[in-house]
Amino acid sequence: MGSNIKDIKKDINKLASKVVKSDCRAKNKAVAKIKTESRRIIQSKYNLKAKDVSKTIKIKRASYSNPESSMTFKSHATPIIAPMLKTIKIMSGSRKKRGAYRGQKIKVHIKKGSHKNLSGGRYKPFLMRVGGSKLIVARRVSEKRYSTSQVRTVPVAKMADNKDVSKHILKIGSETYDKEFKRLMELSNV
Repeated sequence: MGSNIKDIKKDINKLASKVVKSDCRAKNKAVAKIKTESRRIIQSKYNLKAKDVSKTIKIKRASYSNPESSMTFKSHATPIIAPMLKTIKIMSGSRKKRGAYRGQKIKVHIKKGSHKNLSGGRYKPFLMRVGGSKLIVARRVSEKRYSTSQVRTVPVAKMADNKDVSKHILKIGSETYDKEFKRLMELSNV
Protein backbone atom coordinates (compact mmCIF):
# COMPACT_ATOMS: atom_id res chain seq x y z
CA MET A 1 0.00 0.00 0.00
CA GLY A 2 2.92 2.33 0.73
CA SER A 3 4.21 1.96 -2.83
CA ASN A 4 0.80 2.95 -4.25
CA ILE A 5 0.89 6.18 -2.24
CA LYS A 6 4.37 6.96 -3.60
CA ASP A 7 3.19 6.32 -7.15
CA ILE A 8 0.18 8.58 -6.63
CA LYS A 9 2.42 11.34 -5.25
CA LYS A 10 4.71 11.02 -8.30
CA ASP A 11 1.71 11.24 -10.63
CA ILE A 12 0.40 14.31 -8.80
CA ASN A 13 3.81 16.00 -9.00
CA LYS A 14 4.06 15.22 -12.74
CA LEU A 15 0.56 16.56 -13.28
CA ALA A 16 1.33 19.72 -11.31
CA SER A 17 4.48 20.42 -13.35
CA LYS A 18 2.60 19.83 -16.62
CA VAL A 19 -0.14 22.21 -15.52
CA VAL A 20 2.42 24.90 -14.57
CA LYS A 21 4.27 24.52 -17.88
CA SER A 22 1.05 24.62 -19.89
CA ASP A 23 -0.14 27.64 -17.92
CA CYS A 24 3.10 29.60 -18.54
CA ARG A 25 3.19 28.72 -22.22
CA ALA A 26 -0.46 29.64 -22.71
CA LYS A 27 0.03 32.96 -20.90
CA ASN A 28 3.05 33.83 -23.07
CA LYS A 29 1.15 32.95 -26.23
CA ALA A 30 -1.84 35.05 -25.10
CA VAL A 31 0.36 38.07 -24.26
CA ALA A 32 2.07 37.88 -27.67
CA LYS A 33 -1.33 37.70 -29.37
CA ILE A 34 -2.59 40.65 -27.30
CA LYS A 35 0.42 42.72 -28.39
CA THR A 36 -0.24 41.96 -32.05
CA GLU A 37 -3.97 42.60 -31.78
CA SER A 38 -3.57 45.82 -29.80
CA ARG A 39 -1.12 47.14 -32.39
CA ARG A 40 -3.50 46.14 -35.18
CA ILE A 41 -6.62 47.67 -33.62
CA ILE A 42 -4.87 50.90 -32.60
CA GLN A 43 -3.57 51.23 -36.14
CA SER A 44 -7.05 50.67 -37.57
CA LYS A 45 -8.51 53.49 -35.47
CA TYR A 46 -5.57 55.95 -35.38
CA ASN A 47 -3.04 57.19 -37.94
CA LEU A 48 0.07 55.66 -36.42
CA LYS A 49 2.85 53.52 -37.80
CA ALA A 50 3.16 49.97 -36.48
CA LYS A 51 6.67 50.59 -35.14
CA ASP A 52 5.50 53.63 -33.17
CA VAL A 53 2.84 51.53 -31.44
CA SER A 54 5.17 48.56 -30.91
CA LYS A 55 7.84 50.76 -29.34
CA THR A 56 5.45 51.74 -26.57
CA ILE A 57 4.38 48.20 -25.66
CA LYS A 58 6.37 46.31 -23.05
CA ILE A 59 5.77 42.60 -22.40
CA LYS A 60 6.71 40.69 -19.26
CA ARG A 61 6.73 36.97 -20.03
CA ALA A 62 5.72 34.25 -17.60
CA SER A 63 8.31 31.74 -16.39
CA TYR A 64 8.10 28.61 -14.29
CA SER A 65 9.52 30.39 -11.26
CA ASN A 66 7.36 33.52 -11.75
CA PRO A 67 4.10 32.56 -13.51
CA GLU A 68 2.86 36.11 -14.08
CA SER A 69 2.75 37.75 -17.48
CA SER A 70 1.72 41.28 -18.32
CA MET A 71 1.65 43.87 -21.06
CA THR A 72 2.05 47.57 -20.37
CA PHE A 73 2.17 50.69 -22.48
CA LYS A 74 4.96 53.18 -21.90
CA SER A 75 3.16 56.44 -21.48
CA HIS A 76 4.81 59.15 -23.52
CA ALA A 77 3.27 61.45 -26.08
CA THR A 78 4.02 60.47 -29.66
CA PRO A 79 5.26 63.14 -32.06
CA ILE A 80 3.02 64.20 -34.90
CA ILE A 81 4.32 62.44 -38.00
CA ALA A 82 3.75 62.76 -41.75
CA PRO A 83 0.79 60.33 -42.13
CA MET A 84 -1.18 62.43 -39.64
CA LEU A 85 -0.74 65.69 -41.53
CA LYS A 86 -2.86 67.42 -44.12
CA THR A 87 -1.34 70.78 -44.97
CA ILE A 88 -1.59 73.64 -47.40
CA LYS A 89 2.02 74.58 -48.00
CA ILE A 90 3.07 78.08 -48.96
CA MET A 91 6.83 78.46 -49.21
CA SER A 92 8.35 81.81 -48.41
CA GLY A 93 11.44 82.85 -50.34
CA SER A 94 14.41 83.06 -47.97
CA ARG A 95 13.07 80.43 -45.56
CA LYS A 96 12.82 77.88 -48.38
CA LYS A 97 16.55 77.15 -48.26
CA ARG A 98 16.56 76.59 -44.49
CA GLY A 99 13.81 73.97 -44.68
CA ALA A 100 11.02 75.66 -42.73
CA TYR A 101 7.52 76.10 -44.15
CA ARG A 102 5.66 79.28 -43.38
CA GLY A 103 2.11 80.47 -43.83
CA GLN A 104 0.39 77.09 -44.00
CA LYS A 105 -2.68 75.75 -42.32
CA ILE A 106 -1.97 72.50 -40.54
CA LYS A 107 -4.68 69.91 -39.99
CA VAL A 108 -3.88 66.81 -37.98
CA HIS A 109 -5.64 63.49 -38.56
CA ILE A 110 -4.85 61.56 -35.39
CA LYS A 111 -8.04 59.51 -35.31
CA LYS A 112 -9.09 58.13 -38.68
CA GLY A 113 -12.10 59.94 -40.12
CA SER A 114 -11.61 63.13 -38.12
CA HIS A 115 -9.30 66.11 -38.27
CA LYS A 116 -8.29 68.95 -36.03
CA ASN A 117 -6.79 72.31 -36.93
CA LEU A 118 -3.60 73.01 -35.05
CA SER A 119 -3.87 76.61 -34.01
CA GLY A 120 -4.32 78.67 -30.94
CA GLY A 121 -1.90 79.68 -28.30
CA ARG A 122 0.64 82.42 -28.58
CA TYR A 123 2.79 80.70 -31.18
CA LYS A 124 1.36 78.99 -34.26
CA PRO A 125 2.64 75.55 -35.23
CA PHE A 126 4.68 75.19 -38.40
CA LEU A 127 6.36 72.47 -40.43
CA MET A 128 10.11 72.19 -40.10
CA ARG A 129 12.68 69.92 -41.71
CA VAL A 130 15.17 68.35 -39.32
CA GLY A 131 18.30 66.61 -40.55
CA GLY A 132 17.47 67.27 -44.18
CA SER A 133 14.60 64.83 -44.62
CA LYS A 134 12.54 64.42 -41.44
CA LEU A 135 9.48 66.66 -41.42
CA ILE A 136 8.15 67.61 -37.98
CA VAL A 137 5.48 69.92 -36.62
CA ALA A 138 7.09 72.44 -34.29
CA ARG A 139 5.98 75.39 -32.22
CA ARG A 140 7.97 78.28 -30.81
CA VAL A 141 8.62 78.20 -27.09
CA SER A 142 9.72 81.81 -26.76
CA GLU A 143 10.56 84.86 -28.86
CA LYS A 144 14.06 83.53 -29.54
CA ARG A 145 14.75 82.24 -33.01
CA TYR A 146 15.82 78.67 -32.31
CA SER A 147 13.71 77.87 -29.28
CA THR A 148 11.20 75.41 -30.71
CA SER A 149 9.60 72.23 -29.44
CA GLN A 150 7.99 69.39 -31.31
CA VAL A 151 4.18 69.20 -31.16
CA ARG A 152 2.99 65.85 -29.82
CA THR A 153 -0.26 63.88 -29.72
CA VAL A 154 -1.90 61.88 -26.98
CA PRO A 155 0.06 58.84 -25.73
CA VAL A 156 -0.59 55.40 -27.23
CA ALA A 157 -1.57 54.21 -23.74
CA LYS A 158 -4.50 56.62 -23.83
CA MET A 159 -5.49 55.35 -27.27
CA ALA A 160 -5.50 51.77 -25.95
CA ASP A 161 -7.59 52.88 -22.96
CA ASN A 162 -10.51 53.48 -25.33
CA LYS A 163 -13.52 51.29 -24.35
CA ASP A 164 -13.76 49.47 -27.69
CA VAL A 165 -10.02 48.84 -27.94
CA SER A 166 -9.57 47.55 -24.39
CA LYS A 167 -12.69 45.37 -24.60
CA HIS A 168 -11.48 43.78 -27.84
CA ILE A 169 -7.96 43.23 -26.47
CA LEU A 170 -9.23 41.52 -23.30
CA LYS A 171 -11.59 39.30 -25.29
CA ILE A 172 -8.80 38.16 -27.64
CA GLY A 173 -6.47 37.51 -24.69
CA SER A 174 -8.89 35.34 -22.77
CA GLU A 175 -9.91 33.37 -25.87
CA THR A 176 -6.28 32.74 -26.82
CA TYR A 177 -5.33 31.67 -23.30
CA ASP A 178 -8.25 29.23 -22.99
CA LYS A 179 -7.66 27.67 -26.40
CA GLU A 180 -3.88 27.38 -25.95
CA PHE A 181 -4.11 25.97 -22.40
CA LYS A 182 -6.59 23.33 -23.53
CA ARG A 183 -4.40 22.40 -26.50
CA LEU A 184 -1.25 22.09 -24.36
CA MET A 185 -3.00 19.97 -21.74
CA GLU A 186 -4.30 17.61 -24.46
CA LEU A 187 -0.78 17.31 -25.90
CA SER A 188 0.63 16.33 -22.51
CA ASN A 189 -1.95 13.52 -22.19
CA VAL A 190 -3.56 14.79 -19.01
